[in-house]
Amino acid sequence: MRACSFRRLAAVVCAAAVCAGLAGCAAGGPASRTDFFMSTLVTQQAYGPRAEKALAQAADTLREWETRLSLYEEDSDVCRINAAAGVQPVQVSEATAVLLAQAKALAQTTDGAFALTVAPITLAWGVRSGSPRVVPPEECAALAALVDDSALQLTQNTAFLSKEGQGLDLGGCAKGAALDAVADVYEKEGVQSAVVSLGGNVYARGTKPGGRPWRVGFRDPSKGDDASLASIELTDAVMAVSGDYERYFEQDGVRYGHIMDPAAGAPAQSDIVSVGVVCATGLEADIRSTELFVRGKAAALRYFEAGGMGMMLCEDGVLYVSRSLKNGFELAPGVQADVQFVG
Repeated sequence: MRACSFRRLAAVVCAAAVCAGLAGCAAGGPASRTDFFMSTLVTQQAYGPRAEKALAQAADTLREWETRLSLYEEDSDVCRINAAAGVQPVQVSEATAVLLAQAKALAQTTDGAFALTVAPITLAWGVRSGSPRVVPPEECAALAALVDDSALQLTQNTAFLSKEGQGLDLGGCAKGAALDAVADVYEKEGVQSAVVSLGGNVYARGTKPGGRPWRVGFRDPSKGDDASLASIELTDAVMAVSGDYERYFEQDGVRYGHIMDPAAGAPAQSDIVSVGVVCATGLEADIRSTELFVRGKAAALRYFEAGGMGMMLCEDGVLYVSRSLKNGFELAPGVQADVQFVG
């Protein structure tokens, strides 16, 4: 059994930050800050007289979201909801209740490819832990039977899973939601030009000084940690990227990634290497990218053809890009790739 190391994950995230133009700044340039939240590096860059204050407040906000949404911290809202599944409602922050309601509504549009109640599957496979295992088929079926987001009952400040044995895992949407919270901080502090990288998600606010859009990189995982395949222009939007190349383990020649297929009760086996989706909000971008990875290439192509914005690298080596991103799309210097525009 072989697992992806934390050192490799950190290097991957650093490379993504460089692709997004977040490697630092010269004297007199933008304010910048790097932290570690949600098991990944977070790099912010912002312009304006209140930029440093905004970055500090955004970091505090991310720390709060991490505390609320962790699957592994006993005092988090998520863990307390899971511990009381089938027993009683749990008091949660209003922010958590709002997020759960929004995520539940979006999950209902994914044909079952994204679900909030996949914690039993996540914990059984242990891909994010130090002791992953291959779960036998009969156990996978039992785990899949526990996935039912309709059992999540919400009020303004309580959450309740009505079925014993169920559990929430917000790993497929927490980072996107956290970026939306960061956007709210920037808005409150009057920051009009900023970019933040949180794992595979990048939020671009406004434009760079001078009016040029932010440029965000899209990696080719097979070419090394610092290999940018292409980039797009991004303004007032989030690009979320999903793939199984950062957190996974291998056994008997099969790779098992951290993205779970709710219907299978197991890690998704996708013909997509990496898929990025661009949306106005981080929550939707995160959920859509997870959904498309689980559903696969054909579903992602239909999404692009219907007007959805994004790009994906598939096992066939083709880079598919939604036509709506064509004007700001560039291959990285020296890169040759089979690029097909869709839509």
